[in-house]
Amino acid sequence: MPRPPPSTVGASALQLAKSILLSSSSNQDRNKGLRELTQILTTTNPPLFTPRVPTPYVATLEQQQRLQTIQARAATILPDLLVLDQSEEDLQKKQENTQSNQTYGTTPAETIFTLLNVLYPHGSSDPQGSFIDAGSGQGIPALAAALSNKFHLARGIEYEPKWHCHAMALQKAYQENTTELQLPKACPLDYRCGDMTIPASFEGASFVFSNCVLFDAELCQSVSHRLEEDLATKDDVFVVTMSRRLALPSFDLVDVLSLNANEGLFTFYLNQKANIGTSLFHATSDSETMRLLRESNDTDEHEPPYCWEELIEFALLESDPKVGMPFLIAIAASEPSTRTLGQHVALWNTLQMSMDGNLPTKALGSMLLRAMVDHPTGRRSVTMNADLCGRIIAMIGDDTEHPAVRTNLLDVVSNLLHDAPLSQFSDELDGALGGRGSGDDDDEDEAGNSINEALEECLTMRRWWEGHQRGIPGIRN
Repeated sequence: MPRPPPSTVGASALQLAKSILLSSSSNQDRNKGLRELTQILTTTNPPLFTPRVPTPYVATLEQQQRLQTIQARAATILPDLLVLDQSEEDLQKKQENTQSNQTYGTTPAETIFTLLNVLYPHGSSDPQGSFIDAGSGQGIPALAAALSNKFHLARGIEYEPKWHCHAMALQKAYQENTTELQLPKACPLDYRCGDMTIPASFEGASFVFSNCVLFDAELCQSVSHRLEEDLATKDDVFVVTMSRRLALPSFDLVDVLSLNANEGLFTFYLNQKANIGTSLFHATSDSETMRLLRESNDTDEHEPPYCWEELIEFALLESDPKVGMPFLIAIAASEPSTRTLGQHVALWNTLQMSMDGNLPTKALGSMLLRAMVDHPTGRRSVTMNADLCGRIIAMIGDDTEHPAVRTNLLDVVSNLLHDAPLSQFSDELDGALGGRGSGDDDDEDEAGNSINEALEECLTMRRWWEGHQRGIPGIRN
């Protein structure tokens, strides 16, 4: 499908970018062009997202009737399944392991139907891939996915035996209903009781859903890692989560919805595997102008050669830092652009040097880091640079650093903690912050603890507020 013609603003930005790279004039003129391009990107970047309410999907009469029949039959099957063949010791162990990760509600079938209609608006005459519900509880989401006829398999994975029994009742009732209606091509429905963080749990999935409202930080990190590993070679995958985004560096956030679940309205984060040029949806943080700049190439023989990477290299290595850094900050507002930006070795050299520069340089460097860590892919890139992370933490603990720079870096670190267990950073933070000040040891420990407590509070606030009130000052993604 041919790409639609760019808007006037997008075409102007593209032409300006080409003139910057091809200009034989002075660096002053090229810096002027880069400053103008930065202004265009800043004004065209999408505003902070707010959850939207999609048009509810009305299930077909057949789907409604089957859903009611299956649920009614499952209610009669359930009592026999609640007699578990497990020892008291095993039950107690599972109860302890899942106490802080249980859900307190369920996602209705109507919500799943609406989600699938948003992501697959034209239906599918050839179902492919599988739907997997991570933490499937009583099993309703996977049942709704099976009834949608959009997948060749619908599966739920649940660790708690009690909830798994409810799902197994649905599975048995579904199978009986499928046989009774003689539906040989019906989507298989399968529920498993076990650990969803073991290898291959999500292998082959094209849609992963999780009502992860009460997942703790450690479980979120483990599930994120498993999804990244299992879906590393899979294209066109959606991961939809409730209440918070998981740390998925290879995915873009493509929509944010407000839908009914757990007997109330919750925020749903719709993430798509990042595949430039083939993705079905655009990232919410991406503008048309940004995509035009990023996806332009040298294939059009009637246009001067242009390359996104060359523009970044110019901003990093040749431009005036007071012009180049604001440009990088502007493009870091886009999640796909942050992903490409993080691949430049020169970026990390520039950031490392900025931390040792004068106040304006440090301020710009810290602002760029803040923009990058707004996205999972940026957080992953930063944490992979151990020297830079160590320098950031040391600067936070240095009383001589400017408060504005330290504030930016505190926000950066709290964002990094958003994706990883606090224990991963505790030693570094204690070492950098625990010895601050010139008073006695008790005063120094208290200063370090207060900052650690503030960072932990940032993490807690991100968990519960992210996506609901993103515009509140001091609370950022």
